[in-house]
Amino acid sequence: MDLCEGCQEFKSRLFEIYADTGTIPFVNVDIHKNFSELSDCADAFCDLCKYFRRELCYYAKDDQPYAFDVKDLEKTIDQVTVAIQSEQATVQLYLGDCGQSIRADLGNYTTPVPLKYDVDGLLVLGREWLSNCIAKHKNCDLHVKDTCDFLPIRLIEVGQPGQQSIRLVLSECLLNRTKHVAYATLSYCWGEGPHTASTTDENLEKRLDTIPLRLLPRTIQDAVHITRVLDIQYLWVDALCILQNPESKDWQREFPNMGKVYSHSLLTIAASGVKGSSGGCFYKRDAALWPVSGLLLTETTSEYQRPHAALLNPTLPAWSSSVKHSALGKRGWAVQERMLSRRTLSWTEDGLFWDCAEGMTSEHMASGNDYNPTLTGRGRLPLHEVIRDINDSTVPHPSATGFHAWCEVLEEFSGKALTVATDRLPAVVGLGNELSRLTGNVCDFDMNMGVWKSNLIQELAWVTCNDVSGKRVPMEARATEIPSWSWASIHEQIHFPGIHAQEYRMLVKVLSSKLPELLLVGRMGAVNIRRTTSDFTIMPYDTDDFGKRVNHVGDGRGSRVYHVGPRMFEPVRPTYEREADLSWHDKERFGRKEIAVLDSLADAITSETGPVQCIQWIKYKDYCRPVDSMNRWHYFVTGCIIVAPVCKRSKIYRRIGWLEAVDLDIFDDEDEIITLI
Repeated sequence: MDLCEGCQEFKSRLFEIYADTGTIPFVNVDIHKNFSELSDCADAFCDLCKYFRRELCYYAKDDQPYAFDVKDLEKTIDQVTVAIQSEQATVQLYLGDCGQSIRADLGNYTTPVPLKYDVDGLLVLGREWLSNCIAKHKNCDLHVKDTCDFLPIRLIEVGQPGQQSIRLVLSECLLNRTKHVAYATLSYCWGEGPHTASTTDENLEKRLDTIPLRLLPRTIQDAVHITRVLDIQYLWVDALCILQNPESKDWQREFPNMGKVYSHSLLTIAASGVKGSSGGCFYKRDAALWPVSGLLLTETTSEYQRPHAALLNPTLPAWSSSVKHSALGKRGWAVQERMLSRRTLSWTEDGLFWDCAEGMTSEHMASGNDYNPTLTGRGRLPLHEVIRDINDSTVPHPSATGFHAWCEVLEEFSGKALTVATDRLPAVVGLGNELSRLTGNVCDFDMNMGVWKSNLIQELAWVTCNDVSGKRVPMEARATEIPSWSWASIHEQIHFPGIHAQEYRMLVKVLSSKLPELLLVGRMGAVNIRRTTSDFTIMPYDTDDFGKRVNHVGDGRGSRVYHVGPRMFEPVRPTYEREADLSWHDKERFGRKEIAVLDSLADAITSETGPVQCIQWIKYKDYCRPVDSMNRWHYFVTGCIIVAPVCKRSKIYRRIGWLEAVDLDIFDDEDEIITLI
């Protein structure tokens, strides 16, 4: 093994410190002056520098890997250092102040086998995953009903490998020919500029005869090649299979069925690694081109003893960073495409990933000729679990509110990017329509509002949270063609407070829902609000054996940070000239426990303080708001919709925001009937 001077020093100190009796608790070894010097050494000869270089590109913290581009790291001037700790038996790799743990298995003599597939090898791997899933995975076809009865209006006949053309076919002709037609779908980013793949009224007749592959974007060419190798005869691509004329009614007829298109396909090919259709499916970042491998270090002590050994394990790219946060993963349309697909092959910057209802895997988890590695974790919420959650929502559930899985989908979807703002509803309607069909609630989902009629109270309990993600510039206006109470009226991410609370009550009743108008009965209230002057954090905490709050816990569900901004307010509570006049109970009662968030800048009040009206909506026990520092009790939070009058005489209001209060003294004693539009 060839090692540079810095790496040889690391190897020597590694075995020295672990063989020591404990008198050397901690050692720092400077490997190189910066990343560029490390990379040059790796290219020249040093095997350990190759390992360190890849580890810095796939930085892992708290079990969450993050991928960095080599070009970005080359711009840094920070020193590369390795820290060895004997007490904790850990190795820490640092680039400046940024460090990550390396798992060093002492005494492990296993020689690692580098994993590196070319495109042909990955296609073989994908074909084996597909065959294994079809043969063995029961859950992957649970939600498909009457598959033979549905096909998209048009499909692409891909032909044979090596063929230089494809053609469009009308599905009605295929149904007359055979009882079962399997097809793949493509999920990809269109990108900006004119799309050469677009089918229109003018070229439809010609494309039913032939389409030269060379005239299509690289991503679609690659998808055709993948479909052929997987032995699937037909492919669906939106740009080719839906007429793209602005005046065509084809789009309006097809988008409500988009959910069916993906849920009935045999497999979805996801071009996750590129931002446009010209990038292709097989693009990889520089770091992903290096073999994924651990490194075995050995050192001979004497001719009579077995050498010291340490196996340095590699950090593997993760689904969360490589797929979910990829260029395609940030796209709004991709949410329903991913959720409804029975199986997905994701071609990412970091390699090939497989995802189905049974779990996920990747090329990095395969070993030799083992094409069926154990599936680990889940890249997505399986559709059959969403369906089960919706079906169970009418039954009292002690640990969750009904439809919470659907609300989680909306939380994720609302944070994604859409090129056309008016696509906010169309991009998720296909999922809602397909779920309503699969759950037997065909008339329950309203595609024009994006809500389930039987779940209106919970789905209207949303708050905008663009400030949670640190995006300081909210949209100025809301969609006027959609009711103010709908989440789709706001062009930013939303959150459903209390969605995972164990104690959750609805405080308002819907008397009639002749959408878009809602006739409600509930308690109204009024409160003065003022602009916040500091960030407001809501964080779950755990307790030690004595009940003292020690640290935040779990997966962070319910955690939110509201940053100071033009829409961030708080209720005005009684003030006192002297702090001593305010009791401990009142300090805890009103101290940073309440927040008011206005939906858009158009709804925000112009002054620093002012009155607003609201209606009680939900009540839940919030474990992110402990009553005292001992964490023995928690607040019951009342969530309220802030409203503005449209017609005071007729008691017609529109929604303008969300209020979370821990005190009920702002509300009337009697219920009132109002109309929300």
